[in-house]
Amino acid sequence: GPAMRLPGYNMLWGSISSDTRKKLIVNTSINYRMGNEGYSSLKSAGIMFTYRPVNTLSIRLNPSYSVSGHQLQYVTRQSFNDETRYIMASLNQKVLSLSLRVNYNITPDLSVEYWGQPFLAAAAFSNYKMVTSPMAEEYSERYHTYDPQQISYNTAEKRYYIDENRDGTNDYRISDPDFNSDAFLSNLVVRWEFSAGSTIFLVWSQSRDYYEQEGAFNIVSNVNNLFTNKKPYDVFLIKFSYRFGLR
Repeated sequence: GPAMRLPGYNMLWGSISSDTRKKLIVNTSINYRMGNEGYSSLKSAGIMFTYRPVNTLSIRLNPSYSVSGHQLQYVTRQSFNDETRYIMASLNQKVLSLSLRVNYNITPDLSVEYWGQPFLAAAAFSNYKMVTSPMAEEYSERYHTYDPQQISYNTAEKRYYIDENRDGTNDYRISDPDFNSDAFLSNLVVRWEFSAGSTIFLVWSQSRDYYEQEGAFNIVSNVNNLFTNKKPYDVFLIKFSYRFGLR
């Protein structure tokens, strides 16, 4: 599409960590960003716990949450009167994730590693608009927001219909881009070096995913859809390597 002038933004980021020499380490971080003229926003926070009860065991837990908004998120493009319409919308997005990592060295030759992460994300679109004058001096003059006489929503079809010239006939339509996407990924690896340079890896990988065309964010519902209504995809692998010595 055409080049478009966008407002700048201001950002604030910070992080605090506890003493890394201790068995329990806590690290927190925040990120705050605000776009000029209300163009965009981002608020995110995360905390990471690292626990090492003994030298051979490390447990790390890292939850994070972010809420972001964007007034001019690209949606699609349409044609009207032999002209291209670039359709944008205001986006409200929420993301929650939780990572768990465990490393355990049972012996110098035998170790177990685990990593797992549930990831929940929802995006809701609103205030649909089309780009009119992308290089205009004033930000508000670079787009036109459809008024209630121009846009209507068909719940059964999950589509927006646009009557751009307000003549009572729909000129084009837009599929509802709202979505709710959830995923769970995990890997368990057992590594055994039974001889110098010779190793066996036992791997179990599991993934789950869930998608629906709904922009509402509900943690309980999302987790339920992911772990009770969705069957996992499991992969089991064995990797064997043997080092032949040369004399």
